[in-house]
Amino acid sequence: MALVALNDPFLFDFFVLECGGSTQAIMMTRKGGQDCFSRHPEHQRAPLIYVEFLATAPWNRPKLVADPTYKGAGRVLIGTAVSLSLEEEFGGRIGLHSLRGAEVFYRDAIGMTDFGTDSEGVHKGLRYFELSSRDAATFLSVQH
Repeated sequence: MALVALNDPFLFDFFVLECGGSTQAIMMTRKGGQDCFSRHPEHQRAPLIYVEFLATAPWNRPKLVADPTYKGAGRVLIGTAVSLSLEEEFGGRIGLHSLRGAEVFYRDAIGMTDFGTDSEGVHKGLRYFELSSRDAATFLSVQH
């Protein structure tokens, strides 16, 4: 991936959420390549922003601590990915492969469509989620 980024530095974007003097969450997105086309039946093969990774600090994860320092860090970065998709004229569409522990978050809290587990390739064994243009508009309109 590093060689791809060196050959096309505008392909990836990095976003860091900082508060209280510390990094609270980080996300890397991709704007081109084989993962950047929709699987959603509403707009198959349409371009989208692919979230390569999104991580929140351990002290912000409700599964790890009883009282997270900051709530909503992951949601803020998902909103940032949707905004980037709108800026790139991709209609707010985003896609990602999820680690098992985050599947409920993407499906239930964010409202992404679950397309099941990939059976081959670099994402083998990971579930693919996508936020359609319609669902992106709903996500942005809801008060979190």
